[in-house]
Amino acid sequence: MAISIVRLGSPRRRGEGLRLGTVRRLAFITNSILPSLVLHAGGNMFVFLGEFGAGRSEWQATAAPLVWETGPDATFVVTVAAAIGLGAAVFWAYSGLAAAVRAETIGEGRLRS
Repeated sequence: MAISIVRLGSPRRRGEGLRLGTVRRLAFITNSILPSLVLHAGGNMFVFLGEFGAGRSEWQATAAPLVWETGPDATFVVTVAAAIGLGAAVFWAYSGLAAAVRAETIGEGRLRS
């Protein structure tokens, strides 16, 4: 698998595959890096609170039994529910942000669709 750097918004090439880059996409949509900084700071706080609550980093923790060996417990179910909820919230926020920027761009006459 080849890795290449492409310009955001450039047309896809044949057989290109998956494109990754959420933070760059957010900066492209808003034409600002401020939302990306907020997103990054939120991620840092999430990791800090996780380490503060556990008392140590993940790499220092002892290995827990795997879910398929012990079956799902309450912690696993809550974690999966939180991941699904946060993923839905992020999708909703990006969709709203993209729609707002698109409406503003169309109103200024910069984009014709």
